[in-house]
Amino acid sequence: MLFALGDDVGFKLKGVRRRLDLPASICILRDDDGAKWPKDSLLLMRIPARGRQSTDDETSGAPRWWLGDDYDAETSMIDTPPKALSSWKLVGDVEKIWYVRFGTKAPGQFKHRFNKARGLWHIVAWIKGKREVKLYKRGAMYRIELGGGAVVNDLGLVWP
Repeated sequence: MLFALGDDVGFKLKGVRRRLDLPASICILRDDDGAKWPKDSLLLMRIPARGRQSTDDETSGAPRWWLGDDYDAETSMIDTPPKALSSWKLVGDVEKIWYVRFGTKAPGQFKHRFNKARGLWHIVAWIKGKREVKLYKRGAMYRIELGGGAVVNDLGLVWP
C-alpha cells in the first residue's frame, strides 16, 4: 500500500540554478514493501479529494511510524501509473529535495541532500556507495528513482 509522506515539494537538479517547485497539491507517495509501487521509487502525484478514515490495519507499520500514533489518517483510492521507466521522461539528476512532512511525529519543512549522510548514517553511505537519484515525469506526475538500498524511516529520507 502506498502512503503519503508529505507535499509542497521542491527540487534542486544538477546543472540547474533555479529550484524546481511542484504544485503544493502534489504529494510524495511511497510503498514500503514494494507491492504496488517499486520500493526504491517515490511517486509524486495529486491524491483525490478527502478519502475515508483509515483503519488501524491500513496505517500499521511504515505509515504509522512515519505519521505518528495519534495522527488521524485518511485512505483514498488512486490509479497508479505504469511502473516501467520506459513510460516516463527523464527530467534530470536530483541533488536535493524539500518537502513538508505529514503527520504528528515530525511535521514541518524538511530538506534532504542526496548522497550526503549525516551522523552515523555515513557509515551506511560508505558501505552502500553513492547512488544516482533521477527525476522522471509523466503528464502531471513525477517519480524519483532512489537507487537500490534506499533508507526511508521515521527520521525521513535518510539514504541516498
